Amino acid sequence: MIALVRQCIQFRELLATFITRELRARFRGSIFGSFWIVLQPLCFLLVFVVVFRQLLETGVDPRLVERRPGFFPLAMFCGLVPWISMAETLSRGSGCVIEHGNLIKKFAFPSEILPVYLVGVSLVSTMVGFALVATGVLIFHGELPHHAYLLPIALFFQACFTLGITFITSSASVFIRDIGHLMPLLLNFIFFLTPIFTFGRFPGQPLLATILRWNPLTYLFETYRSIFVYHPADHEFLGSVVDEATRAKFALLPENPGAPPWGWLLTFGAVALTVLIVGHWTFTRLKPRFADEV
Repeated sequence: MIALVRQCIQFRELLATFITRELRARFRGSIFGSFWIVLQPLCFLLVFVVVFRQLLETGVDPRLVERRPGFFPLAMFCGLVPWISMAETLSRGSGCVIEHGNLIKKFAFPSEILPVYLVGVSLVSTMVGFALVATGVLIFHGELPHHAYLLPIALFFQACFTLGITFITSSASVFIRDIGHLMPLLLNFIFFLTPIFTFGRFPGQPLLATILRWNPLTYLFETYRSIFVYHPADHEFLGSVVDEATRAKFALLPENPGAPPWGWLLTFGAVALTVLIVGHWTFTRLKPRFADEV
């Protein structure tokens, strides 16, 4: 891990060049240009709010939605923003080593930079998305997020988690090219097992609640909702389930909604750092064989 940090510092100019080039290339030639980084999550949000709000039971008390205007779209946006950036990075990242095979073959290129710069690009879009969320909170609720100081920590853990998985998939794809084809299918499957529009309080069957509870992204997305959306005054509506049979159907149900989500944040952080360590170890083990395979 220390070696990875040193390498990022050593090649920081190269890393910045890759990130800048990727952001420019992404919007080059389009009518809306860089505005797409804002327009894309807004379009996703519009579709999901219109469709899933009518079709799905979210486990949120209707009185809360009536009392807190904008609660549903803001809570959903807290899941959509990180998911869009993470899914795009994981889908693109699985082939990043193969995509830059010419650089790896010609000279001693620091291949670890490839997954890192993709994660850096995703963090830019994530921060823009959460700036929209903060604006929405200010417009609808007339206040700024209560726990905004936790956002940098959550973003750091999100970056570690995404980077660790990208290290694994990008290095494995060099030897198993099918991974690049499987990633979009796998991400679509994970999408419906992640509390993006159902929240961590989806009162479904106990089996679904158990799956969501073991999904580390549940803790990340609920952390973001605690930072931006949940309020201590929501305890009456979000923390009122006391029956154990009913509680078992909920993935996550905090005792104090609106309180700093340290438990969720540290739980996800432990998983994220573990994934990063395993991913970086895998990448460095396979790295010497990249030039021969790409």
